[in-house]
Amino acid sequence: MNPRIERFEAFGLPLALRAPFRTHWKDIRTHESVRVRIVCDGIEGNGEAYTLETAGALSGLREADLQGADPFAGETITRRIADPAARSAVDLALHDWIGRRFGLPVHRWLGLPRARATSCLSIGIDEPERMIADARRRIAGGAEILKVKLTTDTDLAVLAEIRRIGGNGLRIWVDANQAFDPEQAVAVAARLADLGVELFEQPLPVGTEEAYARIRPRIRLPIVLDESIRSAADAAAAARAGGIDGINVKLAKVGGIREALRAIAVARAHGLRIFLGCYFESSLGIAAAAQLLSLADWVDLDAPLFLAEDPYEGLAFEGTALAAPDRPGLGVRERGDRARRISRCRGS
Repeated sequence: MNPRIERFEAFGLPLALRAPFRTHWKDIRTHESVRVRIVCDGIEGNGEAYTLETAGALSGLREADLQGADPFAGETITRRIADPAARSAVDLALHDWIGRRFGLPVHRWLGLPRARATSCLSIGIDEPERMIADARRRIAGGAEILKVKLTTDTDLAVLAEIRRIGGNGLRIWVDANQAFDPEQAVAVAARLADLGVELFEQPLPVGTEEAYARIRPRIRLPIVLDESIRSAADAAAAARAGGIDGINVKLAKVGGIREALRAIAVARAHGLRIFLGCYFESSLGIAAAAQLLSLADWVDLDAPLFLAEDPYEGLAFEGTALAAPDRPGLGVRERGDRARRISRCRGS
């Protein structure tokens, strides 16, 4: 008899950061992820995804109404869900359930090896002395890679001081979150290259991707697109436009593991490299991304290290290095019922 989803629940998962974190676009202190739980044959599957509009994402899940669906029909189920974060949370829960059902870690049933990688640690935008102090603490704590957020107002002397503190052994990446116009990006990139920065993430605004091909010959470090890439189709379009070296794949952004694998395959087919990224998710969402570590060239999965309290356990960091849990499904467990239910979705 074919299994059917017996229960489907959607929650808001409140997450607070240890300290505020600022990017070019927003100041993050606390947020609420979408969490999904499915139950079938007495086995649970759980998924989580970061979203800026929790209520809207959950509304989309109510419309989808998963109760009674075949848990193996993930492609059919998820393509009905318009919101990418909601789609990702469901996709992760289905992957988790299948892994638990057959006693396999998700990476195993995807045919991928269990990989280990070192994640960068992000430095948010702040007053120069605070950014430098944060970097100093991270370096003293053993950080091997720092990803520094940048805006048009950032004094690049901050990066020079971080380089001085960390020495030549410290790897530095820079994320602009769409802060610059093409000429500004060229000028900034020249100074970044002189400081030994390894990559420049999303320097230009979404919608101006055609400019990368024009400015790329004048930039001496790899360009990685993040906000511009929300699907495999976006990866293909960016590759055709040219002027980039890689794409940042985040599960909550593209809509889950399935679409992430498609985007990665498209990028590789066009000779692009893969940056595996995240938002401020708990270990549940990060454990899902970690299943794909073997496919990544650059890794930014540091979110649990920024949380005041992580509601899940089972994802172990050794410094800033991590691997996918070697347990069935996504491999993490809830520490307690800390999720505040703001929606419960049931079929008729």
